[in-house]
Amino acid sequence: VRGIIVHRRHLYVADEAGDVVKVFALGSGRLVAHIAHPRLRKPVHLVLHRGRLLIGAAGSGSLLAFRVPRTGPRGELVADILIDGHLHAPAGFAVGPDGGLYVAERHRQRIRRFAADGRKLGTFIDGLPDMPEFIMHIEDRNRCDDR
Repeated sequence: VRGIIVHRRHLYVADEAGDVVKVFALGSGRLVAHIAHPRLRKPVHLVLHRGRLLIGAAGSGSLLAFRVPRTGPRGELVADILIDGHLHAPAGFAVGPDGGLYVAERHRQRIRRFAADGRKLGTFIDGLPDMPEFIMHIEDRNRCDDR
């Protein structure tokens, strides 16, 4: 297990060894769904953003997206490709305040930036001294704006 998300009474688990995201009902712990795709190899990180579960797949260098149904996921489900194979061992990612995707590439030791639709916008940070893992954007909703 490399990543988990709790949303609407379900636990989403990135099963790296199984090449799938498993979905469990929180109340019972029962497995209710699998999210899969041929490019979903070695899922390592999950982020929920605006009703979509974003899935980083280190094994294929891809980022996938799954629209979470309001009624709850059931059965065998398929994610969509957002970024296909253009990443070098993506280990984590975050959605920034600009709506862009910031992706940590372990092997290239950098953070790449993409538009919400997957278009490449360039390198955000290059030449990191270590292999980046998980990153996140934290928004301070209590911050006072003096404008």
